[in-house]
Parts: sequence; structure tokens; C-alpha cells
Amino acid sequence: MNIIIISPEFPPKTNWGGIATFNKNLAKLLSSLDNKVHVITFDGEGANEILDHQDNISIHYVRFKTNYKLINFLYYRFPFGVIRFAMKKYLPSLLFAFDWNIFALFLFRKLHKKYSFKLIFSPTYHIPSLLISSIYSNIPTVLHVQGPQEELNQFERVNLDTKIKSWLENQYMIKFSKKIVACSKYLHKKISKRIPQIRHKFVYIHNFIDTKEYLNSQKQDINNLVFLGRLEYRKGVDLLIEAFVKLTKKNKELKLWLIGEEGGYFPVGGKLLSFNDWFNLLKIKDEIKNNIYFFNRIDHRNLLIKLLTMLKGIAVFPSRYEPFGFVNIEAMAIGYIAISSYRGAATEIINDKVDGFIIYPNLKSVYSTIKKILDFSELEINRISNEAKLKVKSKFDILKVKKDFSKIINEVIKKT
Repeated sequence: MNIIIISPEFPPKTNWGGIATFNKNLAKLLSSLDNKVHVITFDGEGANEILDHQDNISIHYVRFKTNYKLINFLYYRFPFGVIRFAMKKYLPSLLFAFDWNIFALFLFRKLHKKYSFKLIFSPTYHIPSLLISSIYSNIPTVLHVQGPQEELNQFERVNLDTKIKSWLENQYMIKFSKKIVACSKYLHKKISKRIPQIRHKFVYIHNFIDTKEYLNSQKQDINNLVFLGRLEYRKGVDLLIEAFVKLTKKNKELKLWLIGEEGGYFPVGGKLLSFNDWFNLLKIKDEIKNNIYFFNRIDHRNLLIKLLTMLKGIAVFPSRYEPFGFVNIEAMAIGYIAISSYRGAATEIINDKVDGFIIYPNLKSVYSTIKKILDFSELEINRISNEAKLKVKSKFDILKVKKDFSKIINEVIKKT
């Protein structure tokens, strides 16, 4: 059966976060169920229509232009160029969603004539298959909710752009899907309460990874504190940095590794600062700053996994809001001692003090938990590390959810 995944996020070209990770793992899972899997996605520029192949999966990159100069002129210059100019200023994310839906539809129409797709999978975030699912209503759409939903995430800056997009996402789920999958019990509960119209088709299947992709290293240095994710207030990276500065007063061997791109804002004294501006306000001494290492977002997963394996130590994710947290299961699969905030789905992943640690997203909790782990014996560190790897392999491996997705596919196809 030909199945298509529609999303602008797919590694390695647009490995922007958890949605991209999920899409890649989903493509692998669907392929393992003897389906022919295609992906419509974005290369970050939209300049060319490209076909690529990864692990028997066909990846089609959307071109944000047509083959007709006149249509391109009308769309990008005049008269629609005037509307686009205003949207770019006041409704930027809505403009991208609009562009994506238009040009993804053109590509889908061409591919559908050739492959006759029987099923569409797509995330809810940025409504990537809204237009396709509404026009091709005879092809069932399965949506997956990864978050963050603007109306659930109190750290998202609310404006007209986010309000309209959030409303469209809700309509997308209500009207244009046959099944909706939440990645965590936390999200399932929250969204079911807010949108009762979808309860009859809303299910929970936790996120998953292919544990065979993650390298197993016996070497572990708990003096390595590692953060993976956007450098933004919501992720709590500020709490980790402040805790690190305090901890280095007694432990000069500590190193802090921050892997991710700057994003979002940091509220300080009624102002919203960028990460760099906030970081400079701390005025950290040079001898401490020299032990803080920054890596930009790493899109190639093999390189990222190699780096994480090399740095294997304590992974700290003190998020103020997190709908699931792929980074938790990825770090645990390698054998990190994972510390994660209870705000979100971490409690569905980590058994506190057994295979990781659950904390409050505040400086005291982050500091005291890391300090306690640094005093553990090597035997205790190895025990928690092994428990973490066992947890991920026994619960969050791709093989553990194959039956769940196979059931969804069969149910949806039978109803059409």
C-alpha cells in the first residue's frame, strides 16, 4: 500500500525538533509494515523540486514555485505580493503555512496520479496537509499531535498569527482527520478536554525510536552536563546554566555542553531578551565560561548520536513545558543519567530515582539534583544508566508500537 507523510519537517534538511524525529521514525515503521512510503517535505529553501531516497523511503522536496513565470509573478509580485508583504510582517507563520499548503498540493496531485495513495499521515503543527486533506477527502488522514499547541503552551507569545493558526489546527483535527494520535497521555488528556469533538477518534501512542541506531558506550563522565534542544526560556536552559555556575564553585572539572540553536525569548525585568543578550547579562567569569561549550543544531542524526555518545554523562532537560521530550528517550538509550522536569510527559518516561530523575523547573531543584548525582558511586551511576537503557528498549523501541500503528491503519482503511 502506498502511504504518504506530509510535513515540512524531516531529517536531515529540516531536522527542526521532535516532529522531524517522529516523522523519520514513523516512515521507518510504516515501511517495516510492508508499505511503500513517500514523504512530501521541505529542504529549507524551496528552490527546487528534488527526489531523494533513504532506507527504501522516497522523499519529495516541495518547490515553492510553479513552472509558469506569469503565475509566479502574480503570486509573488503583484497583486498577491502586496498581501504577502503584509502577512510576512504580521502573520509570518500563517504565511508559511499558506505557501506550504499551496505548493505541497501541486506536488501531491502529481504524485497521487502516479502512486494512488491510500493513506495520509501528517502532524497537526502548522497544518501541513490541511488543503490536501480537504480536497482529497476520500483519502483518510491520520494526524499526530506532537505539540506544542499554542493554547497549551503558556510560554508561546500569543498574537493574531498564533491565534489564527491555533484555530486552524483545531479545525484541522475536527473536520479533516479520520484518526488522531497523541504522543503522550499528558497531551491526550489536555486536548481531549479542550476539544471534546475529537474524543471518538483520538488515541494515545507514545513516541518511539529505533534503539539499534544508538551507540552503546561503557565510558561515562558525569562531569559532562549535556543539554539538547532550543536555547529558549521554555526549555529551561537558563536554569541549567545558573546551576552550572553555582556547581563549578566546588567542582572545577564540570563541563557544560549546550547543543541547539537560539530561539524564543527570556523575560528579564519586563523585557524580552534573546538568549545571547540574557547570557551576557550573567557576566560569568572567564574560567567558568571556558567550560561552557556551544554547538549549533546538528541536523545529521549519525553525527549527533556520535557526539552524544562521546559526551555521555548527565543529560539535563529542565523544561517549563514539554509535550513529550524525545531528548529524554534518546539520552537514556545511550545510557545518560537523565534529569527532566515533571512539566509535561517526563513522568511517563522516567521512573524517578530508578532510571532517571524528575525535578521541578526551578534553580534549587536543578542544582540539588545534579549535586546529589555528582556524589554517587560508580556502581550507582552504572545501575541507573543500565536501567535507563533497559527502559527505552523495553517500552519506547519502534518494535513496541508496530501493532498499535498496524491496528490504526487497518481501522482507518476499513472505514473508507
